[in-house]
Amino acid sequence: MAGWFGVDNPLALPSHKNNEGIMNLNLEETKFHGVTYEEDLDRSRLSGQMLRVWDLLKDKKARASVDICDIADVSFAALRNRISDLRVYHGVKIDVKRLNSGVFSYQVTGIMTAQELAEYQQSLKDKRCGTIDHEAQENLRLVYRMLKRAPESGISKEQADDLANLLESLARV
Repeated sequence: MAGWFGVDNPLALPSHKNNEGIMNLNLEETKFHGVTYEEDLDRSRLSGQMLRVWDLLKDKKARASVDICDIADVSFAALRNRISDLRVYHGVKIDVKRLNSGVFSYQVTGIMTAQELAEYQQSLKDKRCGTIDHEAQENLRLVYRMLKRAPESGISKEQADDLANLLESLARV
């Protein structure tokens, strides 16, 4: 059976393809993240967004961002994040074109080879040189949660200010 786009590609990520050559998403590979991200509260919602966006794009037809947002019931910011996730964690090649002010067209054009994906991920790491590492990000999450709960935990204003200063210094790492 030919690959996803009718051409066998020995370097493509085979675990992503079903018997028809259509890419399936393994959402466990998606590493949602961010200072405010909490696995128990956010993973299901973000996974749902990812699946809805993917269901619209996997037919390889160009679609306007406003249409995707409307049909998939996601904000434009969420759409951009899920597009990024599809590229970074699933190796999906997605072309983007500006249609007019604030409206873009997205079209799946293929799937990266394992080597292309590794090079793409490395280029992102290189661009983000100077950003915080995993341990610092976990510390940021901890500080953020503590600040969020400050009033109910009995933390003093001075302690909250100290935590805010720590958060600010960690963000500059």
